Amino acid sequence: MKQVSTVRGIVSRPWVVPVVLLLGCFLALSYVRFHVNHAVSGDEPHYLLMDYSLVHDHDLNLKNNFQHQDYWSWYPGPLSESQQIGASQEKTDRWYSIHGIGLPLLLLPGFLLGQQKGAAIEMLLVATLTIFLLWQWAWQVSKDRRVAYISSAALLICYFFNGLAGYLYPDMVIATITLAGLLVIERYYRNLWAQIGLGVLLGLLVLLHFKGIVVAGPLVLALTYKTCRNQRKLPWAVLIALVPMAVYFLWSTLHWYGVLNPTKIYSNVNLHASPPHILSAVLFDSMRGLLVNNPLLLLVFVGLPLWFRAHRESCLMAVLVILPSVMLLTTFNLWQGGDAPIGRYSFDFVPILLPAVGMAVVRMRALYQKIIAGLLFAATALISLDFLLTKRPFVRSDVRSPLFTQLERHFGIAFDRLLPTFSEATTLVHRYDFIKVIAGYVLIALALIYGAYLAAEPVRVLPKPVRKTKA
Repeated sequence: MKQVSTVRGIVSRPWVVPVVLLLGCFLALSYVRFHVNHAVSGDEPHYLLMDYSLVHDHDLNLKNNFQHQDYWSWYPGPLSESQQIGASQEKTDRWYSIHGIGLPLLLLPGFLLGQQKGAAIEMLLVATLTIFLLWQWAWQVSKDRRVAYISSAALLICYFFNGLAGYLYPDMVIATITLAGLLVIERYYRNLWAQIGLGVLLGLLVLLHFKGIVVAGPLVLALTYKTCRNQRKLPWAVLIALVPMAVYFLWSTLHWYGVLNPTKIYSNVNLHASPPHILSAVLFDSMRGLLVNNPLLLLVFVGLPLWFRAHRESCLMAVLVILPSVMLLTTFNLWQGGDAPIGRYSFDFVPILLPAVGMAVVRMRALYQKIIAGLLFAATALISLDFLLTKRPFVRSDVRSPLFTQLERHFGIAFDRLLPTFSEATTLVHRYDFIKVIAGYVLIALALIYGAYLAAEPVRVLPKPVRKTKA
């Protein structure tokens, strides 16, 4: 009896269920990562080579590492440096990677423990932390545990998340730091140590990738607004922790590459693409589209009006913080993400909006509403399951999704012909694709209108049953 009561006492503690759920998430993501187990590709070997140089050479000059092929243990083949070192460095003795040093610094403990596999496990821990922070963020803005759990579950089953977890790209870390920053601004902005910690995280954000600047800036502005409004002072602690790392970023950019504009480092990147074309491709492309591969994200547009009505300040803050990232992506010519998981560029900011999914599902009480939400969740889970079972390769230069090819083989219908298809240059491939794009935006508009209707509709609260008292 004592053992039973002890077990019940442990289970009843408030921290037990979250810890068990997070452990389950970590194990599930680990299974997906190491079952699919794509070979190291894209930018990943270069991040690992930077770690190798830090450990063995104590510097970030990669020339000798390329020449000695120090990457052989995790990339068994010749690794080209032509696209991966800064501009005008080919004829010098110093080859510095075009990639920020933030991710190699973060991955260094995992690399020391287990090289590529250790780094992958560390990124799985970051992915689990992302789920936890999303739960906290959804709870903070809704004060409803159902919203928090639904939002976290939605992220877990989305292909653009579980297909990215455990791979060595900065986007997962950017989203994690953004969620942490929003929580500090909402909940801990008065705490000195929280401000210092946020400053360090924002400094790491700047070192991760140049696009981290457009996230760090809005977060600092949001915190400044909050502290000035409520405390009549500036968040000096954040600035004191952030400025040295930002100065180092500018100094290293100038010293290593001879430029102050970090976008000038890249030989294959420009920020002059057409925003309408890029946004349409990111959302609706039949192979790489965010909504096509994660259909439950359509509920974000239903939930945003609900969020705005319930907690206007946090909704506006979330949208304004991520808006510069969205705008940057819509001018980025490499919208498809290269040799990487589908939707990884979008992952920088989409998790911040996922409380809207939880709010939409909680508010959709009618049977037909529950069926629609259930179908969107089921379709998203099946796409992730297909990725797991077929070990779907990363997108390269293909124009047809293996998923739709497989569906056509079984049902004889090319479902992707109902969707627009974009080339890598964001030109439309098939006839009537423009009409399909318009239909996609109409669907989003209808979701927003329906969310506004739900937000305006009064919530019916059933009266609590009256307990009969004995005479």
